[in-house]
Amino acid sequence: MIMKENEQIFAYKRSMDRQTLYVICNEIPKNGNLLISNYTEGHSEKLRPYEAVVYEIRA
Repeated sequence: MIMKENEQIFAYKRSMDRQTLYVICNEIPKNGNLLISNYTEGHSEKLRPYEAVVYEIRA
């Protein structure tokens, strides 16, 4: 878990080799590549209700 101090954000990361994946509910990284979202129509700077996203951040 990351961001444990904020109870409104559920977030964790997974890393392997040079790739890191962030799973974030209620927060969006500014410099990541969106891999998947549970909404089918686009995405915005702010998450919608019950939206979950996975971003890739490369080192």
